Amino acid sequence: SRSRAKTIDSIASALLILTSIILTSIVVAPRPVSAEEAVRFRVQQTWEGLSAPAGIAVTSDGSLAVVDHRTHQLEYYTADGSQSFSHGTRGTAGGTQFDSPGAVAVSKDGIVYVADTANHRVQLFRLNAGRVFFRRTWGEEGDSPGRFRSPAGIAVRGQRVYVIDTGNHRIQIFNRIGNFIAMFGRLGRGEGEFRHPSAITVDDEGNLYVTDTDNDRVQKFTSNGRFLGEWTGAGTPLGMLREPVGICHRQGTIYVAERSAHRIRRFTSNGKSSGALDVDGGEPLFAPEDLSYWDRGDQLVVSEPWRGRARRLAPTDEMTDAPSTSSPTRAHLATGSGERWATSSPGSNVVRLFDVAGARPRPRGVVAGDPQQRSADALFSLTGVALGPADGNRLYLVDAGRSGFRTRIHCWRMDPERIRFVRSVDLETLRDHDSNVAALPPIRAGAVRVSPRGQVFVLDPVAARVLIFDGELRFVDQWGGYGDGPDKFRRPVDLAFSADGAALFVLDQRRGRVQSFRPTGEPIVGWGAAGGGEGELRGPSSIAVQEGGKIVVADTGNSRVQFFRPNGEFVHSWPAPAPPTSITWIANDRWIALTDERGYLLSGSGETVDTFALDEGGAE
Repeated sequence: SRSRAKTIDSIASALLILTSIILTSIVVAPRPVSAEEAVRFRVQQTWEGLSAPAGIAVTSDGSLAVVDHRTHQLEYYTADGSQSFSHGTRGTAGGTQFDSPGAVAVSKDGIVYVADTANHRVQLFRLNAGRVFFRRTWGEEGDSPGRFRSPAGIAVRGQRVYVIDTGNHRIQIFNRIGNFIAMFGRLGRGEGEFRHPSAITVDDEGNLYVTDTDNDRVQKFTSNGRFLGEWTGAGTPLGMLREPVGICHRQGTIYVAERSAHRIRRFTSNGKSSGALDVDGGEPLFAPEDLSYWDRGDQLVVSEPWRGRARRLAPTDEMTDAPSTSSPTRAHLATGSGERWATSSPGSNVVRLFDVAGARPRPRGVVAGDPQQRSADALFSLTGVALGPADGNRLYLVDAGRSGFRTRIHCWRMDPERIRFVRSVDLETLRDHDSNVAALPPIRAGAVRVSPRGQVFVLDPVAARVLIFDGELRFVDQWGGYGDGPDKFRRPVDLAFSADGAALFVLDQRRGRVQSFRPTGEPIVGWGAAGGGEGELRGPSSIAVQEGGKIVVADTGNSRVQFFRPNGEFVHSWPAPAPPTSITWIANDRWIALTDERGYLLSGSGETVDTFALDEGGAE
């Protein structure tokens, strides 16, 4: 959020929105949050006209310090919102220049610490009478103690400064003038391990909370780095954390910004979920990045770089059982026979089936899951839905379980007169019986698709791999891995097959890229880059294959749909009615697009033909 400012290999941008699912006619929609209350906040103040505010920190007098990774400046605003100064240009000179700074922290006595991300260092300044005075800098690129790779988070408490060394997947501890004390962490998914951590906050007892972004979790440590616990949000009505970045605390409450989910979650210091913020009467959150608490009014300040603003939010002291508009549950979409949909969402515990042969969706009722979550086939954190194979008579669901670390795959058979449960496989239990599975690291579930041959392909977005099972859910193979090569991913979020099954297209959200493979894992061709230009993608979340072979991508961050040929050649694009989280082609040159709040039936040219509510599937 201390925006990691994704400069891991210079400054790659990362964004938005996690999982969305498609194959040939299923839709998965958000359901109301009933077990947790939406925490209502109202906008008290907005700092507009910022460029890309990556890191923010509220000072003791209520002023706001901002580092902007696009203008490469440290900026300072008084409590009334007026700008006091801006400092810096892009470059390497200490004291006067920054390169994509990603985080800022201010001590109670006015010492400012800036994580100068792309310069791989920390810069220290003193605030005095509305001016900033350079004091020192420390660090350079490397992996030895005191060196950094793209530091993107920073916190100060007492005599210690904690730096998120993002590219080295660790936390370093220094005294207030930059002398090295200790460090902990390494690349991995185990306790005390990280994948590109983003931000850190220190509570009143000195405990550390770290957003372990690419592992989709928060980890808690003592002040010296001893592991105390972790949480993912799985098993709660709001579902699993998705790309947690900014984090702050206030009197035992931990606030976490989820960039991909466009929301801010609230937890106790032990990880118990206690709701999500709902911006009452204001524009919903969009890719929140960093958080800081404004003690003078018991209010929260959030940066939204993709909207060029920061906002101060105050609680309304009202609670509601309605879903939070600023923390929507991401909708899923998949396809099967062309005449069926099914709806659900991450954190949902049921799947509903719909007929789509007519002009409007026609609900057929709940087909999977137990609303009371008591039966053996109950669902807790749904992450993937697919119909298949070609006749669409089987329904496959991927469920992350209560903890987020125990994945199950369910299979139902949809006969003409009834829905019949076939099998459920616990992948952790499978380790005891299959040596191939036992050798795999813990599996974090994601999207699922069924190939024309009937094999089941499941994405693991954290380990960045593809898992393959047969139609009876017996493990077959795996391929992929974390990285930037043609056979690697940063965060695979969706996949789709060509009509003949010869090619599998995987959408890598982190890199804004599509990569095609043979089903056995051999790469064919890849294309795309992060950005807003023609053929570029920003936070894409869904991919589909149109009849005729065109590849269609829900370019969520750019609020559009883009079309490509299978070789990656750009064809055309059309604007979406709202940022699409899922899209699929159905028959008769029609499309279905889902946003956070509703579904759209679209013509082949992108015009809205009809809209429908996601909770019921009927037309509005």
